[in-house]
Amino acid sequence: MSKELPYRSTIKSRTLFYVETKKLINLKLMGLSDSELSRKIINENLFQVNSETRRREIARTIEVRLQSLDLFLQEQIVQGNLDTSKSIVLYSILKTDRLFREFMHEVIYDKAIIGMNQFQDVHLDTYFSSKKQQSKTVDSWSDYTIYKLKQVYKAILVDAGIIQRHRNIYKITLPIIDPIVAKHIQENESLSFIHYLFGRN
Repeated sequence: MSKELPYRSTIKSRTLFYVETKKLINLKLMGLSDSELSRKIINENLFQVNSETRRREIARTIEVRLQSLDLFLQEQIVQGNLDTSKSIVLYSILKTDRLFREFMHEVIYDKAIIGMNQFQDVHLDTYFSSKKQQSKTVDSWSDYTIYKLKQVYKAILVDAGIIQRHRNIYKITLPIIDPIVAKHIQENESLSFIHYLFGRN
């Protein structure tokens, strides 16, 4: 991307959507048309949610994330081992959500590389306080929006296997992914965040 993404809060109602992403990719790889995919998502309730509005929201979120990945990476979400598969889905979020990407870089990875493998809610508080000072956009968000963002950030990282909760502390564990996938991202992706997502330079 030549232009940096704006800060957005839409992720507050969106999680990793790992299972849903795999379902959608599988159907795409089977050759289903857009209309067939839409029918499965809406009429057949592919994602198993009650609201049609929510079904459409999930589908659109996943589509935007998948558009940031090439075909090889999309296939590896389905075919790769669990760590690799989840890491690629997380990578698609890093590519499409600037605020979450900066959080990963400034909080999670920065702690991991100096051997601090613990993360607490206070670190989220500090991160958002800093962003509110740096950005008028973030500063304009309500306390409830910030609260929801903190909750979904943790949920995404737990679902991706990056953090595991132990009482009020989260243990950070950077994933070990297939070296072929790591090399592919390093060499072929226009936005390479592999160094702070996977602990590689």
